[in-house]
Amino acid sequence: MTSGLAVMVLRDMAGPPGPPVDCQVTAMTETTASLFWGPGMDNHSPITSYTIQARTTFSLGWQTVTTVPELLGGKQLSSSVIDLSPWVEYEFRVLATNGIGTGEPSKPSKKARTKEMQELQSGPGFGYVVAFRPLGAQGWMQAAVTSPDASRYVFKNESIPPFCPYQVKVGVYNNKGEGPFSPVTTIYSAEEEPSRAPGRLRAKSVSASEAEVTWKPLAWSNNRRRILGYELQYWGERKKQDTAGVIRTVGNKTSVLVRDLEGSSTYYMSLRAYNSAGVGPQSLVVNVTTKKPPPSQAPVKIMWNTSNSKVILRWDQVHALENESEVTGYKVMYSQDKHSHPSVVETNTTSLELSLPVNQDYVIQIKPFSEGGEGSSSRQITIPKIAGSIAKGAAPESSAVNPHSEDAAMTNVCINQARELLITERGGTEDVENMDKSKPNHGYLGDLEEKLTSDPQDELQSRRELTRKNLMVKNLKRYRKNLERDVGHMEASKCDFFPCTFALPNEYHLFVEEFKRSPGSTWIMKPDGMRSEEQKDAAQVESYVAQRYIENPYLINGCRKFDLRVYVLVTAVCITSCKQCLHNW
Repeated sequence: MTSGLAVMVLRDMAGPPGPPVDCQVTAMTETTASLFWGPGMDNHSPITSYTIQARTTFSLGWQTVTTVPELLGGKQLSSSVIDLSPWVEYEFRVLATNGIGTGEPSKPSKKARTKEMQELQSGPGFGYVVAFRPLGAQGWMQAAVTSPDASRYVFKNESIPPFCPYQVKVGVYNNKGEGPFSPVTTIYSAEEEPSRAPGRLRAKSVSASEAEVTWKPLAWSNNRRRILGYELQYWGERKKQDTAGVIRTVGNKTSVLVRDLEGSSTYYMSLRAYNSAGVGPQSLVVNVTTKKPPPSQAPVKIMWNTSNSKVILRWDQVHALENESEVTGYKVMYSQDKHSHPSVVETNTTSLELSLPVNQDYVIQIKPFSEGGEGSSSRQITIPKIAGSIAKGAAPESSAVNPHSEDAAMTNVCINQARELLITERGGTEDVENMDKSKPNHGYLGDLEEKLTSDPQDELQSRRELTRKNLMVKNLKRYRKNLERDVGHMEASKCDFFPCTFALPNEYHLFVEEFKRSPGSTWIMKPDGMRSEEQKDAAQVESYVAQRYIENPYLINGCRKFDLRVYVLVTAVCITSCKQCLHNW
């Protein structure tokens, strides 16, 4: 009973053998290699056989090779590998097998190269014979190339016309005689570069960044020259031709589109033909001025509403600056998610009606276009699938409740879901149709600068832009965006002193995406500001500000928060203009 138990335990402990050790190559010939190796651990089951594998830079991984003897027993620790290729570098490895299975391979041997086959050199005095003749001629001209390492031969004769066909074949010889010739092939003598320039070169501006260039082509080929294509050079008004960009066409094309140009800029262009011998003479230089750049302002105040199977969009007209081309229309791009290819609809008005099922989410963007090209896109608008048949909403540019809404159901859904995410409970959802647009505290501000300049004595309105959380963050974001446009990304990146912030309910979907991307982060949710006395008695959907909490705040003694108050005289609504003063202070 004890013996049987011991056998059973021993079998349970047994496994495939360990990898063989110290695999070495001791000798190489043109087609064979001699190897020896040491045994690895047998893991309580005797090794019964070995297998040798090899690989080269030409093989697909490790391949089992033929050995002598063909079957390598468990006590065989050396072997010869046969049927190798001459002058090829090999690596070898060995695998051991026992009654349980085949184990891991040994470490590869050092790389070793088989010897070169002496027969390939065809003996002493090896060389080549190059035979050639004009196409259609009877006799062959021959030339001997005595170097066995040669791979080319050049025959020079001033009487040979350019681009003339010749038949060529190559043979071999050594001290014992000549060998066979290769098959006959047809080649051409060297040609001359093109002697004429292309004519009727024209350039036309297509957009602010593109220009189309056309020309009359040259004859495709003649007895002495071919045209393989054309080379276009283009350079800016303030640059020299030796810094020109180059575009090469292939074949007998007659036009090319030049891209990545600057708007409202003049460019000079010239063209020449080329072939294998070089380039031909340059054409006359022409110039073209690109169109004004497209509008830099993206569409704003985008409103949407759904009704049955329709989605209706409205937005403010985009006005081009003086150095920009006038808006001629808009492109509305919509898709079911951010990663799918969007469908595109064009319109020349500031509204669009789309026939889309309302039981799906949609991501929508709007961009203006002009003769200068496509302008800046609006922010992505997510229109969620609606449980009811009618709903309305606004794009994230506005941080207040939509005052035109006739149904606040979607707003209430966003607020309630945000409260669940942040474990925050507050009351109140009602229709906001009758909100008084004349009151500055209702949150629908329109254009900030217009309001401030229309009544410079309205101290309360300016103060609200600085003190209400949602409006202050909106102005900070606007300042950073304008700074990036006017000064550059590096300067705009310095405006990082306020936390990631979203105004709810309008930016609810953006908030949810960021919330899911940052698991474990802490968020706080605050009302966006105090309501006026007239609004306190009216049922109203409240607006909130959701902000990411500072992950590593500075604390007194590592445990207590504190306030640092700095009093600043603000002379403009753009509070961020004080940032540099505070930094210096």
